[in-house]
Amino acid sequence: MSKQKTRVLVEPISSHAKDRFDELMNNIHTCKIDFESDSEFYLQSANENYYFVVQKNNDPNWKILK
Repeated sequence: MSKQKTRVLVEPISSHAKDRFDELMNNIHTCKIDFESDSEFYLQSANENYYFVVQKNNDPNWKILK
């Protein structure tokens, strides 16, 4: 039985993501995984102010660090 990951670290890439990271996420890289599909993570910021979807591969706005 494998343990599912419950959190990931993200880094903003686009200017839109950088704005959200600064204004809504308090520059905190850690996010909770609300749901995971084969191709996407549905994330909640650590401060619970921002919910967003990140593609697992080649997302134009976010890079998954861990």
